[in-house]
Amino acid sequence: MRTSTLAKSWRIWLLVITIFVASMLVIFKGINFGIDFEGGTMFQLHLAKVPKDVSIEEITNIIERRLNWGGLQDIRVYAITTPSKRYAGYNEAFIFVVVRKSNAEETKRIENLLRKQGKFESLLDGNILFTGEDIVSVDAPGYERIIPEGELYKWQLPFTLSS
Repeated sequence: MRTSTLAKSWRIWLLVITIFVASMLVIFKGINFGIDFEGGTMFQLHLAKVPKDVSIEEITNIIERRLNWGGLQDIRVYAITTPSKRYAGYNEAFIFVVVRKSNAEETKRIENLLRKQGKFESLLDGNILFTGEDIVSVDAPGYERIIPEGELYKWQLPFTLSS
């Protein structure tokens, strides 16, 4: 094949343009090697019994907000769910927390946050009304607790408190 024929081929031009764009991306954006080469930590949480009506996205969002409350760290949380083999009607979830470029102190802080149970407090005008320890039971999601009484409506909490 002659050089002039190669220069007219659209495949050759596509190859040249692709190589040029790829090299410009590497020059200006750099290469992302991931946590394996750059350093970082991945935590894996296993939830064996998750009700099917519970949103795993909501759980991952709560974990991400709890770990990255200032929004300044590079923390990514994602989950994989599968039907549970041990518990019928439930899902099994694996939640992955990826922290890039973390030092040992930061890694330990994140690990402690993941291990620690969350604390629920209900406040009114700065006073604690009740805490999570006062909750006896929680109703199933989707259960309506707005009851019409004439022209007014009565609203009830979707959980029961201890005395």
